[in-house]
Amino acid sequence: SSESSSSKANSSSSAAESSSATAKSSSSLFVATTSMLVDYCKWYDVDTCEYDSFTDSRDSNVYKTVAIGWQVWMAENLRYDSPGSKCSGSLAAGCSAYGKHYPCSEKDSVCPEGWKLPSTWDYAVLGRAFLGGMDSAGLYLKTSKWKIGYGYDRVGFSWEPLRGSGSEGAFWTVTDGDHEYVYSSENIHLSIGRTSDTSFYPIRCIKE
Repeated sequence: SSESSSSKANSSSSAAESSSATAKSSSSLFVATTSMLVDYCKWYDVDTCEYDSFTDSRDSNVYKTVAIGWQVWMAENLRYDSPGSKCSGSLAAGCSAYGKHYPCSEKDSVCPEGWKLPSTWDYAVLGRAFLGGMDSAGLYLKTSKWKIGYGYDRVGFSWEPLRGSGSEGAFWTVTDGDHEYVYSSENIHLSIGRTSDTSFYPIRCIKE
């Protein structure tokens, strides 16, 4: 109905204003504008997200991909078997379902050709520009499988918690001196953290 459309438009406008304010106050590097917000394409049984697939020529692994704004992401964790990688929970089934975990020393070199390890900037664009702010982005990226701080996976990113259960999840990012990663835990935030050389995390590659 016209009333419903008007309500939705007003809601989108409010979200856009909130996004711009959040970006301006949170970072001098990036300012979101109303034209950058994306429509949520996944609502329970209705899924109209822009999916595709990609085959890694190194090992023939096939990955589901999804377009979010102008970015194209793998919609599942990397499974490439690098020398230092390990399965989630040390179980082979964990590798198949939830991807591999990589040491800091390998994270910058394991994404396949044509894809790259996302930077904190890439995640800032995803969270601030497309999803309305880092404080709420987890709600739209995370699935309902999280025990605490779960989400609704509104854009097809399908972020599962570590080991497929629990209330924590993280991905490596490109770093410049510090070992940075993006994470979410018992909330709906999308946050940036720093860790040591000995940490292992999964990877989501982004198309170059």
